[in-house]
Amino acid sequence: MSDDATSDLFQSIYDDAPEGPQHPMDVDLPILPEQDLAGSIKGMYRLLDLISEQGSGGLVDKIIIAQDSLQSFVNAISPGAYISLTKVNFKALDRYILKPTGIYGGKEEIVRFLSSISVVDDTLAAKLLFQGNGSHARATLRSGLYIVRSSSESRSEEQVVALISPEHAESIVWNEHNSDDELSESDQDESDRMFSFEVAKTNEQEESVSVRKGFKCTTELLDIPERHPECKLDAEYFKPRLLQGETTQGMLTVKYRPMRRIAELYSFQKFNELQLESLLKNDSLVISEGLPSEALEILIRLGLHKRYPQECQAWKQEVLGIERSSHAEVDTETKTMKEKLAASEARVTELFLSHFFQNVVNIFPVLHDLIPQVPHGATDLQALIDLHPRIGEQLHEELRRAELKRVRDSEFKRLKMQIHLIDFLSRKLSRIDEARWVTLIDSILHDNTQQTSNILESIARECPPPDRGRSWMGSWETRYVGKLLREAEEDLIRTSDTHFASDLGEISERLPILQSATGATIEALKAHFEIVAPRLSKKLAHIALRIQEEDFSRTIGLEIAARNEGILHDSDRSLIEKINTLSKSSPSSHILRIDSVEQRKSYWSSTSYELTGSRESMEDAMLLFTVHLMQLTAQDQHNLQLDPTATPFPRFKTSHSFLLPLGHSICHSQLLDGERLLLVVIDRTGNLLLYLDNLAAIENAIDRGRAKILHRDKIGQEFLLAFDESKRMLGVVACEKLQLHVFIHDTTRGFQASGSAINMTSWYPEGVTIVHTCFICGSEDLLLVDSQALGRIFSLTTMQFRPATLNLHEIPSSLYSSPDGSCFVAFFSGNSGPRVSAFHWSTFGSVEGHALVISGIFLGDPLSLTSLVSRSCVHLIKLDLQAHACQSVALDITRKITEFMFKERGVRGQSRKGSNFTAHNCLLDCHVEVWTRFPVLAAIQRTAISSSSTRRGRRLLFVTNRDMNSFTPTFRTSSTRLRKRPKSQQETFSKRSLDLSPQSHLQSLLMNSEWTGNGRFLDSKQENGLWTSYA
Repeated sequence: MSDDATSDLFQSIYDDAPEGPQHPMDVDLPILPEQDLAGSIKGMYRLLDLISEQGSGGLVDKIIIAQDSLQSFVNAISPGAYISLTKVNFKALDRYILKPTGIYGGKEEIVRFLSSISVVDDTLAAKLLFQGNGSHARATLRSGLYIVRSSSESRSEEQVVALISPEHAESIVWNEHNSDDELSESDQDESDRMFSFEVAKTNEQEESVSVRKGFKCTTELLDIPERHPECKLDAEYFKPRLLQGETTQGMLTVKYRPMRRIAELYSFQKFNELQLESLLKNDSLVISEGLPSEALEILIRLGLHKRYPQECQAWKQEVLGIERSSHAEVDTETKTMKEKLAASEARVTELFLSHFFQNVVNIFPVLHDLIPQVPHGATDLQALIDLHPRIGEQLHEELRRAELKRVRDSEFKRLKMQIHLIDFLSRKLSRIDEARWVTLIDSILHDNTQQTSNILESIARECPPPDRGRSWMGSWETRYVGKLLREAEEDLIRTSDTHFASDLGEISERLPILQSATGATIEALKAHFEIVAPRLSKKLAHIALRIQEEDFSRTIGLEIAARNEGILHDSDRSLIEKINTLSKSSPSSHILRIDSVEQRKSYWSSTSYELTGSRESMEDAMLLFTVHLMQLTAQDQHNLQLDPTATPFPRFKTSHSFLLPLGHSICHSQLLDGERLLLVVIDRTGNLLLYLDNLAAIENAIDRGRAKILHRDKIGQEFLLAFDESKRMLGVVACEKLQLHVFIHDTTRGFQASGSAINMTSWYPEGVTIVHTCFICGSEDLLLVDSQALGRIFSLTTMQFRPATLNLHEIPSSLYSSPDGSCFVAFFSGNSGPRVSAFHWSTFGSVEGHALVISGIFLGDPLSLTSLVSRSCVHLIKLDLQAHACQSVALDITRKITEFMFKERGVRGQSRKGSNFTAHNCLLDCHVEVWTRFPVLAAIQRTAISSSSTRRGRRLLFVTNRDMNSFTPTFRTSSTRLRKRPKSQQETFSKRSLDLSPQSHLQSLLMNSEWTGNGRFLDSKQENGLWTSYA
């Protein structure tokens, strides 16, 4: 815990950054190892570190674990126990018990304590206490939680020790009314529900404005950039300037950006026909010489034929001539090719015929002498198939359809049936004589069915079959013969033509009587294929000729197209070179480079084109304006909310940029709440452009021209601007015409005129002009100061001037309205010297202003009257360009007011103000705040210390030189108030007891401690060589 959160602890995090210039986008710079005193102090380890990060509400302080230092400490206790944050050997650490003593208090006292236990020497102590303001880097100790291992052998039984210096002890405010009697009476009356109230005066103040020192921050943003050789603007124009703002602060820097070429890359960028035609018509063209002919035709069709008609017409004629020559060449070669193929048809037929017979012989070997002799037939046919694979496919398909294994000749089928029947009967009827056998064969070969049946029946009667049974009664011979013939027919069906043909030789040898029949069968088979083969060969030959014609025609077309492609490419390149040359001779502000273009058609939308390339343009010289926001950390905002007199440490971290062309100037710029910006720009014609948008979108608004335009002829050459943030009201005063134009900003429609212009000529004599104006913040009243140094307030509600007037005696050089709406500040530069006065609105015209003495601010300096966190916290900010600093003076403005409130009688504890107010009570109140915000005991009780049974009670020791008897009543009062909470909290707190007897501890401490002088004690006792200190 600290006695002073910003300056009286170990080096504050806000002092980590060097006091010299800072870059606006820099984050908190890490302290280098040689600049970190934690590494120079033997036995000191940083457990928790304090860093600053950008949050949604500004800079936020965050506490993180200092991993490297924590690892060093754990490994010093138990080597190798800590490998990483997620890999710790807790079993090894469980063998160690640490009993540290907590030390907190002022920085000087803690450093003196560390010196007394020989942790730091005089050199390190001087570095820890150093509070220099130099801009050079210096060693420091960051804010954090530290643990120190000391080599001292002394022991201490204290758990938490507060070191209070005499200065801090003297500034502590004690509540003198915390008597035991009053507490007892309060406890007795706790059940009483009747309360007495009175009307009490809580605040009474008079009008005043006091000046005190504000903040100061340095930044390298205030460097004036070097003037660019091409820039003709005055160097004063590029000086950083402050932005006006009621609740938001920032500054504006300007840089000159010279003319440059920018390129917009296209990668298959889609254009419709009109867009692409417009580009081809207006831009300078650089067409790739490797552009395909199809893409070139698209470009010619979409606009090149209109821009370069002669060149495109000549190219079309040349391409047409090439195409005609190509067609004629194709026709000639195709005709020659067909003649050659027709002459080779007979040869191709022979090749197919030979191949057909070869397949027949392979299926029916008995026809081996059937193949005609064709020299190199197989080789030539295979070469033809290799050259034209589709011929092989057709040949295979035709052979499959022909079904060569099935012979459809009727004579062959008849002979096959007869011979097969005879062969079947020879195998079934083996016991018949030769004469009858000859008769049977003769009847079968002559197709005499009746005779064959009779012969078979007679044979059956003479030689009954051995399998004849008793069931065979009646004319069994007929049934037997029928059965025999059916079996022969079934066996015939199962016998294929190829198998039958292969068995003819064996049948003729076994049955010599059938030699003539088998010979006739072979001749019938041969005659059949001699009829089929020529017909199929001619068909295949015609197919082969057609395939050859198609293939050769395609080859001829490709060869001629390949020969003419080079000619066409040369023609295309010649046209592209001409177009590029002609386009270069007529320069344009844009250069369109075309690498490719493709047409995309769609059924549901119009035709589009995809273009690849780039579009280059020369961007005129521009002025780059950058808005740098001044931000406060969350801690600074909290401090200002608690104490408006606290000194913040602002930083410039966030920036937004926008561009304006040369010839445009900014006549008014004002930051608004929510990172918005009001920007009033004068264009080249003198008209006013009003922009109000978010800082991130202001550049887009400027590029798209989303501005309210005020024509200069309506407001005149001399004008004044005033804007009230809360009312979103802009007042434009035409100084010479004595007219007031009022505009109100709407988030959806922008600036809208509030009625017509207000003519004020009736209120001013002839020759008088208005020289200054500003709003009374938070109202619709406008202060107007004329050339006679008279100030009057005009109400936009009543459209009248207030009766009161203010004689300023001289025309002010500038004036600013306070953000809290209480007064305005005017700067004068008279013969008697510069002076500053503040005038309250409530006593406008009735009293003279309050003279302000503000050092370091001169007339002509860029100023901004704004507020920090609260509108009542008013600061006047200026830029010191030589010192690269942004600094302020704080204005404590009070109004004449008396406040009353209902107050319970007898209630203690009005907050003390004035000289009695101090921050050093936090050395005591920190414990009460912890008891109030957090549970005294955890919801889930656990024991983490094995020696808890012998652990001493919780104790708190204050080491001081005065007010010994005030500590115990203070803590007793705090504990009593905590016990008066709900029952659940009473039970929780009752488990915790506090030993609040500083005197007894001081007596025991006196017996075993060093006297350090000035009536203070520093305990040198230690337990297990461990101390902890809070910075």
